[in-house]
Amino acid sequence: MKTTWTSGNKSGSQILSDSPAPLGDELFAGHMNEVRLAINNLQNCENVKDYGAVGDGVTDDTDALQSAINAGGFVFVPQGTYNFTNLVIDQSNLIIFGTGESHSVLVHTGSGIAIEIAKTENVIATFIRDIRVTGNVNSLGGISFGSLVYFANNCVFDNLVITNFNKVGAYGIRLNSLVACNIRNCYIIGNYYGVYRGNNADSGLMTTVVFEGFSGEIKWNTKYGVYMEESCSRLPLVFRDMVLEGNTEAAIWAGHGYQSSIILDTCHLEQNDNAGVSGGSIVMGDGGGNMNLLTIDNTNLTTEASAGHIINIDKTRLLLSNSYELYLFGPQSIVTTANSVVSLRDNAGVSDATNLNAIYNAIAATTAKVSMIETCVDGTRLIKGYTVS
Repeated sequence: MKTTWTSGNKSGSQILSDSPAPLGDELFAGHMNEVRLAINNLQNCENVKDYGAVGDGVTDDTDALQSAINAGGFVFVPQGTYNFTNLVIDQSNLIIFGTGESHSVLVHTGSGIAIEIAKTENVIATFIRDIRVTGNVNSLGGISFGSLVYFANNCVFDNLVITNFNKVGAYGIRLNSLVACNIRNCYIIGNYYGVYRGNNADSGLMTTVVFEGFSGEIKWNTKYGVYMEESCSRLPLVFRDMVLEGNTEAAIWAGHGYQSSIILDTCHLEQNDNAGVSGGSIVMGDGGGNMNLLTIDNTNLTTEASAGHIINIDKTRLLLSNSYELYLFGPQSIVTTANSVVSLRDNAGVSDATNLNAIYNAIAATTAKVSMIETCVDGTRLIKGYTVS
């Protein structure tokens, strides 16, 4: 179905409202086509300045921004700094776009959550891109997806910066009830928690959420880069082509008391938990609940912690494959327990024999179930077929 835009037709795309929502790259490509159409037909957009927004970094633009959002369709945020206390996005088929994260800036001046998506209605196929959202010392959170009752479905963030939500307990993004959402090329930097996933009882259920993009980064967050509460959904958080760096305690803390699932694909993890506070760059499981799942493929894993580890798991099934630079100044790279299952395959570039042996010795000492330790390269030495039963 072809969508024709005419003056006054700002209700959203018939393609998005009348057809099944696409997934992954198809969803992103569809949204991009809508944005290009909006840019080429700016007269059909809701410009926030037409609703009274000033964008001078002083004026409270909350009412103007909310009115433009409520109008639906395409919402254009031109260059400027827009102060606001709270925004609620309960519209489906909505596209909000700025002129770039360094030009279109939303500054939260309130003391609660900055932007709430699907707070009182289910939201389907809403897209936000090219905007910076920054918090203050009183902000509780940046952007919240869904609630215990309502969900966000097939929504996309692209090229956002979410920063400065660094009050104790605050977050850049909170994942509550979501279905197949995609967060790509976003910088989630300098918050207390970068990404926060609430438990099922308080936050509702979640299907797969994908974080991806060659310029996507979760870094320099005060506590954890990614934090999953106890009793989280077993459906995975997927990180693809992402950088998780310099998060003070752990890059990822998950799987405590329930079956959580994390997938890292072609990522780079560096200098997380440098002080050894959390016991690892990735910490997963505490022995309770069901088996957790941690899949790491084609990923660079490094840390400079003197007392920590790269991976610290308990009651977790770990598959580590095609990864490299398992580099550590501390005593062990992987720490596990007897109730975990570990598979290592095709991992190259382990820093030295001592480090590699520490991996094996730590696993063997716990009598964990280990399989498929093969074709792991330690310098010029090839170790194949090492198995602990």
